[in-house]
Amino acid sequence: MLIVTKKYTHTKAEVVLLVEKEEEGQRLDEFAMGYLKSLSRESIKRMIRGGNISIISRQTKNAPHSRIVESDKVIIFYINENNFFDIKNTIVFESDDIVVINKPAGMLSHPTGRHLFNAASVLIEEYCNHKIYPVHRLDKETSGLLCFAKNSKVATNLRQLFDSNQVIKKYYFLTKISDQTRLCEGVIDNNIDTDRLSSISLKQKIDKSGKKSKTVISSIETFKDYILGVAYPVTGRLHQIRVHLASIGYPLVGDTIYNDEYSEEQYWLYINEGNQPELKLFCFYLEIPNFVSLKLEKPHHWPIGRQVDV
Repeated sequence: MLIVTKKYTHTKAEVVLLVEKEEEGQRLDEFAMGYLKSLSRESIKRMIRGGNISIISRQTKNAPHSRIVESDKVIIFYINENNFFDIKNTIVFESDDIVVINKPAGMLSHPTGRHLFNAASVLIEEYCNHKIYPVHRLDKETSGLLCFAKNSKVATNLRQLFDSNQVIKKYYFLTKISDQTRLCEGVIDNNIDTDRLSSISLKQKIDKSGKKSKTVISSIETFKDYILGVAYPVTGRLHQIRVHLASIGYPLVGDTIYNDEYSEEQYWLYINEGNQPELKLFCFYLEIPNFVSLKLEKPHHWPIGRQVDV
């Protein structure tokens, strides 16, 4: 499939897809599943019956079993009637070139799959009233400093800095004290790869054949059952800090993927009900050469901790 148009606002998400030759003859619900991979077949059938997915290039019946043909255009749209978010209150730095926000936990960096509303990039684009360019991302569950470029030239420069590991990002994390009395400090450099045996498509694992990954960790304070620490990811792999800390016996508080307190069944239950616990991982420091250097205080609602000097 090819994306003809894609428009997102805080109230509406709309995508128009073009059917290619090799997709001819598919059922409409099968075709839609190729784009909405995180939704169940039944959810997509309900969207078709409700008019949120339809063939718009020709007059035909729109039903889950409807067959598509080459060059058909299929529209998928959602309407958001609640949960509006004021992105202006999250902005911590803005210049002619970039805008940096303090992204709350639970907000997607960019719209995808079942999460099409209240994504940071969409809300920032509406705030700026022109196209903006994502240059890096934070996991949906992770909070903290997230940067966007205001033009394509700056975006290219920033992506080169991120890709060459010249940008410094530091994170506060919270973990529980394990059988080991203290958190091991230093460098974790275990390679990371996708866990293809998991039902969670984003889940990663430690694997010698995976991508080289390096995280520097240190402990700041211990209080009752918790350890407050700082993680500095030298590389930028998906879920890197979460995977590395879990691999040494210190999974993050609220991590429904890598913390053994949660099963995969519980993870999917949280996803479907939209009430995941807060992941205690917060990007508090961002240094981009020649652009910006920012430091935020630790979230006040976290149970422990003084601030840290960097």
